[in-house]
Amino acid sequence: MFKRKIAIFGANSQISKDFLKTIAHKNNQIFLLFSRDLSVTQNWIKEQNLTDTCEAYEYEDFKYINWDIMVNFIGIGDPKKLEMIAEKIIHITDTYDWMILDILLKFPDKKYIFISSGAAYNSLFDEPVSEETLTSVSINKPNIYGEYATAKLIAELRHRNFNKLNIIDLRIFNYIRSDRLDEENSLIGQIYHSLKNKNRFITTEQNITRDYIDTSHFTRCLEILFDTDGHNTAYDLFSKKPLDKFALLKHLEKEFSFDYSFQKLDKNYIFKPTGIKPNYFSQSKKLKCLNYISTKSSLEIVMDEFNKQLNN
Repeated sequence: MFKRKIAIFGANSQISKDFLKTIAHKNNQIFLLFSRDLSVTQNWIKEQNLTDTCEAYEYEDFKYINWDIMVNFIGIGDPKKLEMIAEKIIHITDTYDWMILDILLKFPDKKYIFISSGAAYNSLFDEPVSEETLTSVSINKPNIYGEYATAKLIAELRHRNFNKLNIIDLRIFNYIRSDRLDEENSLIGQIYHSLKNKNRFITTEQNITRDYIDTSHFTRCLEILFDTDGHNTAYDLFSKKPLDKFALLKHLEKEFSFDYSFQKLDKNYIFKPTGIKPNYFSQSKKLKCLNYISTKSSLEIVMDEFNKQLNN
């Protein structure tokens, strides 16, 4: 039986691992995992009992390996790490993007899915973005949206210019990762840390809105894209309903007697490198055209993860 070969760049990223643990047991496909640390990938495959469906490779092997679909996970999901290598992220993104594009130009029937970010809009997100949102970037000054946003924008513009190739950019705004739920470099991490330790949560008076997705949403979307005829476009991934900070705090107060208070926001404060982003979500629902349906709201996704971790 024909087995579809799906190549993965950035195989050691957590979102890639979450995806593979969910889908790699299916029998109709083989996953070719590329990473900078081959031994780490090989050990992970053995630990997850995925030796029948996953193979590990170094990037140097890529030009010799045949594949049908590519999913490029390369990027920095941790804001602290991003701040450390911010000046390199454009070069890193471009280098691996071109490795894939060089193959696509020779074999245009292959499909390339680029895991992008809402940051690609290069917006302050004072309002949620949509299909009509225009990106405005000054070429005479440093990009105020940061190197990460610039890297994603450059890659997506390049992809649209190759409009005869099968390239899909999938933008993720907020991904719930259970392995980092307790870290304090995100709003959800800060809230969970206070909830778990029964500490008062102190936050700013500014409300913010986010659209959270989990592994099930992400995996369902990728499976749809795998089976969709090739085309060239970008999609924004979304849950059933976004969630604002105040609504989440009120819900936690009701469910867990969660203790929180507000403090005034210093007018000079900005959380680098991504900024505050009051409305970091998209109103674009173009994925519905591919029969993607979100089954849970952002609140349900967050609460499911909180309850799962608290019960553990």
